[in-house]
Amino acid sequence: MRVDIKTNYLEESEIKSAIADELANLSQQVEAKAKTECPVKTGALKSDIGYEVDRELLEAKIGNNLDYSVFVLLGAKGKPPNNYLLKGLNI
Repeated sequence: MRVDIKTNYLEESEIKSAIADELANLSQQVEAKAKTECPVKTGALKSDIGYEVDRELLEAKIGNNLDYSVFVLLGAKGKPPNNYLLKGLNI
């Protein structure tokens, strides 16, 4: 989604920076909530949850890099899915 803002009071770069700061703040909140919802066996999955913000595209990514995280999120071997990342959006 693209949003164009025209104003006589602030420079575009100032607006973009403020939006990126708020996006980072919200991403941090989602990350924290997802960590409270994440199942813990060894703690590796929970500690691997992270986020990154692209300040140019005004885009955030929140997730895991561990290979087995998809099996926890979607369920596997008789275990039900636990989408702790989606639950993290309920902040």
